[in-house]
Formats: sequence, structure tokens, C-alpha cells
Amino acid sequence: MFVHLLASIVRHWTSTDVVDECLDSVPTTLDAAVEYLLDCLEQWYGEVLVGRTLGLLTLAELGLSDAELEDVLSLDDVIFDSLPSSAKPSVR
Repeated sequence: MFVHLLASIVRHWTSTDVVDECLDSVPTTLDAAVEYLLDCLEQWYGEVLVGRTLGLLTLAELGLSDAELEDVLSLDDVIFDSLPSSAKPSVR
């Protein structure tokens, strides 16, 4: 699992990145790698959406399909309010 998480991190490196700087930011433990990836998800998608999504996936005993997860998240007012106005649909 640790190697898979590291591969996910390294995959985002570009040819213009300075290798020494990239290597300094690589997590050295599984816990640090998970935390690093969760932080990246929060930066990309926002804390509210990531937190609510992971909470729903944790609570769903048998899991959720993509469509079910989308339906539940689209009904969440807190998530809707946290979206930038350019990302909000005109019809809800």
C-alpha cells in the first residue's frame, strides 16, 4: 500500500520539478503518505467536499456506487454552499 501511495505522489511530478525538492517532500511512513494525499485532495476539491465524501464512504456499510454518492452529495447544502459560484449548477 505504501509503494502504491508513493507512486501516486510521484506520478504528479513533472520534468521541470527539482528532484531534490521533490524528494524532500516525499512521506517516509504510510501514515504520512495517507495524510499527504488527503491534504492534496483537500487542496484540489476543498475540505468540505473531501470530508463529507469520506464520511459517507465510511458510514456506508456496503459501499456506495458513483451515482449514489453523487446523489447524496448533491443534496448536501453545506457542500453546495462551499462551492464557488462558477461551479454551482443553475438548477438544483
